[in-house]
Amino acid sequence: MKPAFIVFFVALSVCAVCAQPSPQLVTQGSDGLSVLETAEKILDVSDRSLLPDSMAERAGQLLAHDDLFVQAAAEWALSLKVGNENMLDQAKWPMESNPAWFVKWRKIPLAKRVELDWCRQAIAAGISRDPEKLISRIETMAGRLQRQIKNRALHPTAEQAAQNAVGDLKALARIAKTAQSPRKVRDHWLAARRILRPFVFQQQAIDFDSLVFYTRHAPHHKANVCGIMHNGTYKPGGDITIVRGLETIQNIRRVIADQLPQGHVHGMDLHFDGKKLVFGYGRQINWPPKREAHYPQPRNANWAMHLRQDLEGVGLYEINTDGTGLKRLTSHPVWSDTEPVYCPNDDIAFTSERSEHSPPCDSENNDITDTNLYLYQRDKGSIKRLTNHRDVDMTPRLLNNGLLAYLRWEYQERYFTETHSIWTIRPDGTGADAYYKAHIPYPWALREVRSIPGTDQLVAIAAGHHCYSRGPIVVIDPNQGGNNPAAMSLMTTGVIPQEGKMHEAAGPVRFGGVTDHRGYYRNPYPLSETVMLSSYTYASEYCARHTTSRSPGTPSNGFGIYLIDAFGNKELIFRDPMLCSVDVAPLKKRPRPHRVPDSTSPEKNYATCIISNIYDGMEEDIKPGTIKHLRIAQHLPTPLDNNGRARKFAYGNKWTKLAGATRWTSVREIGLVPVEADGSAHFKVPTASNASVYFQALDKDFMEVKRMRSSVSFQPGEVRSCTGCHETRSNAAPTYPQGIALTRPATMPKKAPWGYDAFDYETHVQPVLDQHCVSCHAGKEKDADPDLSATKVATKNQGMFNQSYHSLLGPTLLGTGEESLVSLSNRFSDSSVTKAKQFGSHASKLITTLKKGHHDVKLNDEEWYALVTWVDFNGVYHGKLINKTPDDGSPARREAFDWPDPWQVNKIPALSGAEALPPATSERTLVVADPTLGKILRYNQKGKVTWSYPAKECHELHVLESGDMLIADGNTLKEINRKGIVLYHYQMAGPIYSCERLDNGFTLVTDSEAGQLQLLDRSMKLAATIPLALKNKGPLRARRSPRGSYFVAQQNDHVVCEYDQHGKPLRRISHPGAVHDICAMPNGDVVISGDGGIRIVSPTGDIVTSLTTSDFSNVNLDHARGVSLLPNGNIFVASALVEINRQKEIVRRFPFAKTTSPITCATLTGINSQPPTIGGWMVYPPN
Repeated sequence: MKPAFIVFFVALSVCAVCAQPSPQLVTQGSDGLSVLETAEKILDVSDRSLLPDSMAERAGQLLAHDDLFVQAAAEWALSLKVGNENMLDQAKWPMESNPAWFVKWRKIPLAKRVELDWCRQAIAAGISRDPEKLISRIETMAGRLQRQIKNRALHPTAEQAAQNAVGDLKALARIAKTAQSPRKVRDHWLAARRILRPFVFQQQAIDFDSLVFYTRHAPHHKANVCGIMHNGTYKPGGDITIVRGLETIQNIRRVIADQLPQGHVHGMDLHFDGKKLVFGYGRQINWPPKREAHYPQPRNANWAMHLRQDLEGVGLYEINTDGTGLKRLTSHPVWSDTEPVYCPNDDIAFTSERSEHSPPCDSENNDITDTNLYLYQRDKGSIKRLTNHRDVDMTPRLLNNGLLAYLRWEYQERYFTETHSIWTIRPDGTGADAYYKAHIPYPWALREVRSIPGTDQLVAIAAGHHCYSRGPIVVIDPNQGGNNPAAMSLMTTGVIPQEGKMHEAAGPVRFGGVTDHRGYYRNPYPLSETVMLSSYTYASEYCARHTTSRSPGTPSNGFGIYLIDAFGNKELIFRDPMLCSVDVAPLKKRPRPHRVPDSTSPEKNYATCIISNIYDGMEEDIKPGTIKHLRIAQHLPTPLDNNGRARKFAYGNKWTKLAGATRWTSVREIGLVPVEADGSAHFKVPTASNASVYFQALDKDFMEVKRMRSSVSFQPGEVRSCTGCHETRSNAAPTYPQGIALTRPATMPKKAPWGYDAFDYETHVQPVLDQHCVSCHAGKEKDADPDLSATKVATKNQGMFNQSYHSLLGPTLLGTGEESLVSLSNRFSDSSVTKAKQFGSHASKLITTLKKGHHDVKLNDEEWYALVTWVDFNGVYHGKLINKTPDDGSPARREAFDWPDPWQVNKIPALSGAEALPPATSERTLVVADPTLGKILRYNQKGKVTWSYPAKECHELHVLESGDMLIADGNTLKEINRKGIVLYHYQMAGPIYSCERLDNGFTLVTDSEAGQLQLLDRSMKLAATIPLALKNKGPLRARRSPRGSYFVAQQNDHVVCEYDQHGKPLRRISHPGAVHDICAMPNGDVVISGDGGIRIVSPTGDIVTSLTTSDFSNVNLDHARGVSLLPNGNIFVASALVEINRQKEIVRRFPFAKTTSPITCATLTGINSQPPTIGGWMVYPPN
C-alpha cells in the first residue's frame, strides 16, 4: 500500500489535470494517451480512498471518450467509489436523487461491461500503456487457442473456425507491430479479444446455456472465519438470479422476486434435477439495526449479541427455479442456518450457529459464533447434528463419491492460523476424518471444496484466517497424499491468499492456468479439469480497512461471474454494478452421487470405537504393553448463553500470551477405558449431540504417553475402527487379527471421581497440595520454595490465581521454561505431528519427582490421578467461565457452567421459535391487550398465559413476521422483541390509535391530534406525513391497501375515506355510526366495523355482506372493535373474542381471555395461510 502522502500527491495531480476544459479530454479520434493516464490516476485515487465527487464527475465525462481503455479506467473508478461507499451497514448508493455520472455509469449495458473488463485486466496487469506487451499478449492469445485445438478442448464443430481464428490473431499481432500509435495497438488488442471470446465459450466442458447464482452486497461485518454467518453480516439486497446465454446474456430473471421481505441470500445449492434450489435467507425486516453492524468497531467489538436481539436467524428455504413452490424449511429466532447443500437422498446438509459456540481466541467483547454442520432430514422435518466441534466446521460441499467435504478449523493446543484443513464426513454424520492439509502450514485455509467431474481431484479457495473465503483457486490431487503440499497446484497464478502465503511446492496447473495481478476468486465451480466458473473481484486497497489482515478487500459490488480455463482465458459473463454475484452453477441436470447408506441407530446414545493396535503409528521406543488405559476427554467449547453472550475462558484477546491461559478453553474427562496387552481397545463414546472427544494414551500410572491434538465427533450407533495412535494417516493401514478387546462387549468409560464437570485447579488440584505439600512448601522462606499454598496472587488482567499455580508454572504462567515444574504443550505451536512424551506428565519435574519418591509424601489413587490428569490437561486453571454481564447487574465474574450430560441425545426441531415462523407453521396463540390488568397477554391453545408485557393503554398490537411485537400504547409506539426489550420507540403528542408494519419495513401510524398519517422509517424516525380531509377531530385508524392507497376510519365523521399517497381523497364510504376499524381486501372490498356491526363494502359502494348482533347468540357486535381478516379468510373480532367464517358461524371462541373491561385489540397467530376450500371471506382478484 502506498503511503498517504503519495495518494495525496496523486490526488493533487489528477485535480490539476481535471481542472482543464473537458473538450481536451473527450476529443474524438485523438491518441488519448494523456487522457488514459488521467483516467488511471483517478482510478488509483478511487482504489486507495473515497473518490471525491469532483473526480467522480470527471470520470463520468470520460465514460464518453472514444478510447475504450479510458472508459474502462473511468468506469472502474466509479465502480470503486460506489462499492467503497456502500461498505457500511447502510448503502449510500443509489440515492433518491443521483448525480449524472451515477446515472450514466449504472446504465452501461452488460455487453459493454464485458469489453470494459478486458481493459480492466490489462490495466491491472500494468500493460495498458505498453504497446510491446499488448502485442505480446495478442501472440499469447493465438498460442492459447492453438493449445485448446491441440488438446481437443473445443467442440469439434468449432475447430475449423478456431484454426482460422489463430491465423487472424497472428495477423493482428503483425499489424499491431506496424501501428503508428499506442492507441492503435490498444484497438488491435481489443480486436484480438473479440476474436478469442467466442471460442472460450465453445469448449466441450460447456454443455449448458444458463447459469444460476445470487447477488448480494459484500459483507460489511468483521472479516473473520467466525463472523460470517449471523444475520447482521450482510445488509439487505439481492436475489437468486438466472441468466440465459453465456457469451452474450439474452435473459436475466429474478427467482425470489418479492416473495420474501427484504433481506439477503446466504448460501445456495442447485438440486440434481436442476429444477429446484435450496438457499439460506436472512430476513431483515428491521434494518438498520440499533447497533452499527459494520466493521471496524471500537475495542474489536462486533455487537453480535446486540444484533441477534434485533434480527432473527437466517433460515433455509426451497424454491423451484421458475420461482414457484417457495417453502421454508428451518428457522430459529437467534441462530442462523446457512450454506445448504443437497445430499444424495435429498436431505440437506448445512452450516449453523445452533452449536452455540463462540471462538475461544477472541476477547470477551466478541460474541460471534463457531459454526458446526447439521442435517435437515426431509422425511422427518427435523434437524440432526452432524458434527460437534469446539471450533469451526463450515462450507460443506458434496463430492463425487457421495461424501461431504468441509472446512474444519481447529486449534487444540495449537495456534489458530495454520489448522484450517479439509475434512470429509458421510451425509449421515459418520466417518468424520481429516482429508487434506491437517499438517501443511500453507496456505492457512482451504475452503469451498468441490470435486472436478470425472476425477478424484478437488478445487478449493486458498484463504487466510481473518478473512472470508476468497483467494486463489487451487487444484488438489488427494491421491498424492493427504499431507503432501505438492498435491496442490494453482489455477490462478498471481493471486495470493488474503493472509499467509501459498506453499512453495504448489506450482501452476497443467497448461499454466490464468495469470492475474490482483484480486481474489471465490466459489469455484469446475466443469472439467481445465474449465471452471467462478466469482472474481479486483479488490480494493481502500477496503483493507474492512479486513483484520489489512490486505486489499472487496467493495460492496466487487464480485462478478467469470469463466476461466487452464489455457489462460478469463472472460466476464455477468456483473451487477451495485452488488456482488456469487455461488454460480450451471443450470442443468447433474449426476446424483452414490447414496451412502445410513449406518446410524438413532435409538442409541453412544457410538462404538475399535482400536486394533494402539502401537501402530507410535514411536519405536514405546514398547508393546506400555499403554494400559485410554482417556476420553473433551475440549469444551466457549458457550453462548440464551442471551447470546459468550462465556469466555480468559479475559482479553487469547491470540496473545496471556498469563495462565495454557489452553484455549476448559476441559473435562468423559472417562477411562482399558487397553489390552495386544494394544486393542473396544469402548463406547458419546455422540455429537453434546460432545466431541479426543484421546490420551496412558500408562499403568495413568500418565500420558501420547496425546491427540485434534477432536472428533460420532453418531448414535456408529461403529468406528482405527489401527493405532496417529493424528492423520497418509498410507494404507495394515491388517491385524481380531484383538482381545473384541472378545468382550464394548466398555462403558469409567467416569472420573469428579464426574463430568470441567476440570478446575482450585477444586481438584489445590486440595491435594493442601493435604500433602503446604506443611513444608508455604510462605516466603527460602526453605519453603516452591510456595504451593492457596494464597491469592493478582495476575495482570486475569484476576487472582493461587500462589501454587505461579510456583508450578513459572513466571510466565504458561508452563514453559526452566523455572516451570510442569511441561505443557505450547498452544501457539504449529500444525506438526505430536510426538510421544513430548510434553505432559512424563516430561514434568513435579510428577517425576513424586513418582521417584519425595520424602514421605504418599498420594492415594484419586489424588495421584487428579494431579497427573491436571498436568496432562495442559495445566488448566479455570473450570469456571466468565459471565461478563450477570443478570443481577453486578460486575463480570466467573461462574460454574452447567455442561450437558455427554451421553444425552438431543432432538432438534427444524422450525424453532413459534413467533419467528410463517403463519402456516406457527403455534396458534391468542395475544390480547387486557385493559383491566394493563398488560398484553399471550395465551397458548390451552388457554395458559405464556408471556406478558405491561401496556396500560394499548390501542393496537401486531405480532410481526420477525416474532417482534408492534404496540401502540397511549401516545407511544414500541417495537419489542420476545424478551420484552424495546428495540424502537416513537412518541406523539396524543394517543396513537393504529399502527401497521408495511412490506417495505416502514410503519404506518395515525396522528389523530394533527389529523394526518405518518410514515416512519425502519429506525422509527419520521419519513413522511400524509394530510387528511377531516370534518371532525377524533380517533383515526388506517390501513394500507394492496394497491398502495390508504383507507382511514374517521371515527367521528362516520366515514371511511381512501386516500392516495399524497393525501388526495379517492372515495368515501359512509357508515351509520362511529367507525372503529377497517381491513382492505385484495379485490378492493373493505371490511368496516363500528357501531351497528361489521359490513363488507365493494369498490362500487355495495354492501357485500354484514354481520350484526342479531346474526348470533351470545355475541355482541353492536360496537365491534379490533376486527381483522385472518390468513384463512375468517374474521376475528377482538371485542367479542370470536372467529367467524363466511357462513356466519362461530368457529372459535376464547372464553379464557374475557375481561371486565371491553377489549379493543387482540390478534391470533399461527392461522393457516392457505385460502379455505369452501367459504371464507378472502376474495382474490383474478390473475
